Amino acid sequence: MRTKIDLGSSGIIDLTDDVSYAITYAIADIRNPEKRNASYSKTIRIPGSPNNDYKFRFIFEIDIDCNFNPNLKAPCVLVVDDMPQLTGYLQLLKIYRLENKIEYEVVIIGQLGNIFTEWGEKYLSDLDYSDLNHYFLKSVQIATWTANVGTRYVYPMIDLGNGYNGMRYAVEDFYPAIYVKEYIDRMFSLAGYTYSSTIFNSDFFKRLIIPTNKQLGLKLGDITPRIFSASNLFSDTYNYSLTSSAYTTAISTVYNFSQALVNGSGAFNVATNKWTVPISGVYNLVYGGEIARVNTDYATLRIKIILKRGGVYSVLGMSVTHVGTSDVTINPITTMNVNLIMGDVLYLGIEAISVGVASNTLTIAGDENADFRDEVGVYTTTEGMLIDMNYAIPEQIKIKDFFTSIIKMFNLYIEQDKNQSNLLLIDSRNEFYSSGVVVDWSAKLDMMQDLEIFPMGELDAVKYKFTYKEDSDYWNTKYKNAWQKVYAEENYIVTNDFLKAENTTELIFSPSPQVNVYGLDRIIPQIINIDNVGNIERPKDFNIRILYYGGVKTTATAWSYESVIEGNTLLTTYPYCGMVDDVDTPDVMLDFGVPIEVFYDTNVYSNNNLFNKYYKQFIEEITDKDSKIVTGLFALTPLDILKLDFRNEFYINGNLYRLNKIYDYNPIAETLTKCEFIKIKHANSFVKKRVIGTGVDSVFSPDNPLPRPSRPFLPIVTSVISPDNLIHPSVIGAVVTGTGNVIGAGVENPTILGSSGVIIASGVRSPIVIGTNNILVDRSNAVIVYGVDLTASSGIVTNGTYTPTIYNIHNVSSSTALVCNYSRNGSMVVVSGCVRITVTAIASNTQFEISLPITTAMTAISQASGTGTEETGLYSASIQANTALPRVTFRMLPATNGNMVIFFIFQYQIV
Repeated sequence: MRTKIDLGSSGIIDLTDDVSYAITYAIADIRNPEKRNASYSKTIRIPGSPNNDYKFRFIFEIDIDCNFNPNLKAPCVLVVDDMPQLTGYLQLLKIYRLENKIEYEVVIIGQLGNIFTEWGEKYLSDLDYSDLNHYFLKSVQIATWTANVGTRYVYPMIDLGNGYNGMRYAVEDFYPAIYVKEYIDRMFSLAGYTYSSTIFNSDFFKRLIIPTNKQLGLKLGDITPRIFSASNLFSDTYNYSLTSSAYTTAISTVYNFSQALVNGSGAFNVATNKWTVPISGVYNLVYGGEIARVNTDYATLRIKIILKRGGVYSVLGMSVTHVGTSDVTINPITTMNVNLIMGDVLYLGIEAISVGVASNTLTIAGDENADFRDEVGVYTTTEGMLIDMNYAIPEQIKIKDFFTSIIKMFNLYIEQDKNQSNLLLIDSRNEFYSSGVVVDWSAKLDMMQDLEIFPMGELDAVKYKFTYKEDSDYWNTKYKNAWQKVYAEENYIVTNDFLKAENTTELIFSPSPQVNVYGLDRIIPQIINIDNVGNIERPKDFNIRILYYGGVKTTATAWSYESVIEGNTLLTTYPYCGMVDDVDTPDVMLDFGVPIEVFYDTNVYSNNNLFNKYYKQFIEEITDKDSKIVTGLFALTPLDILKLDFRNEFYINGNLYRLNKIYDYNPIAETLTKCEFIKIKHANSFVKKRVIGTGVDSVFSPDNPLPRPSRPFLPIVTSVISPDNLIHPSVIGAVVTGTGNVIGAGVENPTILGSSGVIIASGVRSPIVIGTNNILVDRSNAVIVYGVDLTASSGIVTNGTYTPTIYNIHNVSSSTALVCNYSRNGSMVVVSGCVRITVTAIASNTQFEISLPITTAMTAISQASGTGTEETGLYSASIQANTALPRVTFRMLPATNGNMVIFFIFQYQIV
C-alpha cells in the first residue's frame, strides 16, 4: 500500500485501500489579487480496527454509544511512497455503524485553512489583554514613548478635539494604542501557531499601532466598589464642644456616623468615620441632615467635607447653619466632580461658635436623616484609574478579518513550513519570489498535447482599486466631499476597451489624515466631529485605524502636559504618529496612493506607499499586454509535491514561468496533472521617490508625487460674540462682533471684529476683517483693517513666532507665557495665541499686559484692538493699546478665579 496517515506520537492508522484524492495547490487567484487560496482539505473514510479504535477512542473521547468530541483534533501527515503530501490536522466528523463494522469519516485540514478555523468567529475583544492593565497616569504614558516598539502599547498624540487649541493636553486626552504585532502574536498564540516573517519582525512593522477608537468608561461592576453611604440611627446622640470666640482648626472635630448603609469596598470605617478612596476617579460628595437640639443655647454651626491627602488637609465643601433650641435642617453640601486619588481620606468635620455660654456643649440627637455619601462624578476613564485593557480593544472586529486586512495591506504570501506543522512562513509578494530558485520541469511536460497560451487580457477587471474603509469623521468627510474618493485611495486603470469590472481591495481600517492642528508645527492625526453650529466634538467612537508610531519628536511650540495627580509639565517634545513616518523627511507611507490634498503646508512628499511598494510590480506583471497565462499537462510525482515551492521559477522549454495553480493532483491515480503558469514578463522594480516642490497647489502626477497642501486652522468652537449676525451652520471657527454680518457656507476661521455689514463669500478660508463696514470678502487669507486691505498692499511682509513677556497689573497673581504667532503686512501686525494666568478674585476688574513681537510706541488706544476668550468661553477680554509702553492691555471681569487660559487675537499699528 502506497498511502499512510501518520498521527505522529499516536502512530500510523490502519488503511484497507490507498487514499485516492485530488487536491488543487494555488498561491493566489490572479483574477482577485486580494484573495489568497493556500488552504486545502480532504475528507476520507477510515475502517474500524483494534488499532484505529484504540487510537480514536482516546484522541476523540469516543464512548460506548459512539458519541465523541468534535472539537478535538490530532496533528497528521498524509504520506504517499514514504513522502509527505499533506500536513495538517485530522478531525473526526462522523462514525458509521455498518452491521458489526465501524467506519470513521475524517477530514484532513491543511495548515493555513486551519488557523482560520481555529480563530473561527472570535473577535479581537475575545482575547485576554489583562496583563497590559496599567494606571492612567502621566508618568506611565510618558514611559511608553521610548519603550521597545512592537510589544504592549504606546500613548501617541492624536488630537480628539480636546478644546485647548493644541496648547494643552491632559492625561485624559491620551488613549493607549496597542501595537499591531502585539495583536498578531496573541492571535497566533490563541490558535497554537507561530510564524517566521521578515516583514513582521522589521522595525517598520513593529511601529504599526491600533489606537483605541472609543471613549473608555466604567463598567457596571466598576461602580459598586467606589460607592459608600454613611448615616445615623434615630437613637444616636453625640456631644460636640463649642467655643465662644473662634472656630476650631481646619481639621475640625470628626462628625460621627453609626452605620454605613452602602460600603462597596469596605472603605468607609465606621470606627473612625472616615472614607479612604479605594479607586482614583472623579467623584461627587454629598451631605445632608437634620439636627435635634437638646441644649438651650444658640450656635453657628459649620460642617465641612474635609480631604486629607499626604498629610495636607483641605476643605472641599462647607455648610453654615444657625441652630437653636428646635430641630433644624442642615444646609446641604454638594461638591461636584472632585478628582480623588486612591488613598485620599475624606470625612465630615463639625465646628461651632456658641452665642451664649462659652465651652457649652452642642448635643445632636435623633440625626437619623444625616447622610454622607459619594457618587461617581464622571463615568469615563479619569486620571489615576486602572485601565482595563480588555475594554480598550476595538469592538466587533473579527480576528480573521483583522488578519485578512493585514494580508491585503502588505500583499502577503503565506505558506506552511514543511517540517513544522504549526509554523507559517509569511512574506510580502516581492520578498516571497526573491527567495526562490529555478527548477527545470521541461521533462515533465506531456509533449503530445499543446501548451495553451492566452493573454492576461482574460482578466475581468479594468480598474484595480486599493482603499481604506470610508469613515464619517470631519477630515475624512471633507476629503471625500472634495475629491469624491477615500483619502489615500489608489486606482490602477488597465488599458482595455472591452473590460468594465472593478476589482476592489478594501481594508477594515479607515484612513487618518494628518492635520496642521491649530496652525502649530505638530502635524498629527485629528479625529473630530463638527456639530451644526461649528463646535468641535470629541467622537464617542470611530472606525478602527492603523498608524505608524514615529517616536518622540521636537516641536517649536511648547505645550502643557497637565495632570491633577503629578502636576503640569511644559514640553517641547511629543509622541508622533501618523500615516507618514516623518512629515519633514517622508520615507514610509501608509497611503495606498498619494492623496490629492493634505491638510498641512508641505513641499515634500514620498511615493513610497503601500501600492507602489507591495502591489505595483505584481499588478503591472499580470496586466501587461505581453504577459501570458500558460497551461499544460505534467507528469508529477509525490517527490515533486514534496519539493514543491511556489517561490521558484520554473524553466520549461526555454522559457521561465511562475507556477500559479496545480489542478486536482492525485498521486495514486498516476495520471497527468494540469498546471497553470504565468509567463514571466518582469516589471521594473519600484524605486521610491521623495519629491520637493513649491508647496503651492502642487497636484499629483506619476512623476511628481506631491499633493495639494492646505492649512486647516481649526479653533475650538464657532463663537458668535454679537447677536444679529447670519452664520451658515457649516462655518467653522468664527469669531464675530458687530451686527448684520453674513458668513457663507463652508467658510473656515473667519474673524470679524467691530464691523458690520461684512459679507464673507462661501468657501473662503481664514479672512480677517477689523473695524470695516459694508464690504464683500471673496478670497482666502484676506486681512482688512479699518478699510485697508493689507493683503493687497506692497509693504513689508513677514511672519513668525515669539514668546511675549506678561505684566501682571491687577487681580493676577501669576502668569505663564506661551509661544504666539504673528504676521506683519506693511504697517499692520496681527498677533494670535494664548497665555496662562492665575486670577485672584471673582468678578473683579482684571488687567494684564503683554509685550509686542515688533516694538512700536503707540500714541492712541485705538492703534491696537482685539479680543480674548477664556478657554471654556465663559467670558471675554478686551484688548487695546498701551500709550505709555510698547504693550497691549487685556481687561476682563472673570466669573471664576484660579488658573485659566486666555486665547486671543489682536492687531496693532506700527507708528
